[in-house]
Amino acid sequence: MKRFLNNLLIILLTGNLLAACTGAATPTAPTVVPTDGILAPTNTATLALSDPSISAPLPNTYDYYFRYFVDPKYGEFWNMLDTIDHKPVGDMPKAWPWKSAYHSFEHALVGYITSQQLESQPVTLYYAFVTPAAPESIHSFYLSAAQKTSETSNVQGTTDYKVTFTGVQ
Repeated sequence: MKRFLNNLLIILLTGNLLAACTGAATPTAPTVVPTDGILAPTNTATLALSDPSISAPLPNTYDYYFRYFVDPKYGEFWNMLDTIDHKPVGDMPKAWPWKSAYHSFEHALVGYITSQQLESQPVTLYYAFVTPAAPESIHSFYLSAAQKTSETSNVQGTTDYKVTFTGVQ
């Protein structure tokens, strides 16, 4: 039942994005993939930590994301894409009150963390604190993990940490 619910959730979250990425469906009329669609791989990757079998579409999804969603000239990702010609839809700016670089960074960070874990590789993250932090207060974003190693250095008034995590879930 858990696997069925996970797969159902992935289908609901990914919608047109996975179809466009995998070629599972060939649209005959323009279909819009909204910015929210780029969060689907993040959700799928996070769920794959408990069931790696659902990670199969991720390589194609990430490839599609980097190939079409990211503006090759100025960076950042488009709000919406047409699934036939993979071009931006509409004239909205890439950043506005309900869409900011936060989502780009979140997508990259969760993609890195989950990909490393799915490949059985350690996750190395860097932190800078104005005042020293207790090791137990440093986390791998919203995911739980064991700290394998931690190194500190002082640079320009901050305490910098290089922390390696394993067992991300």
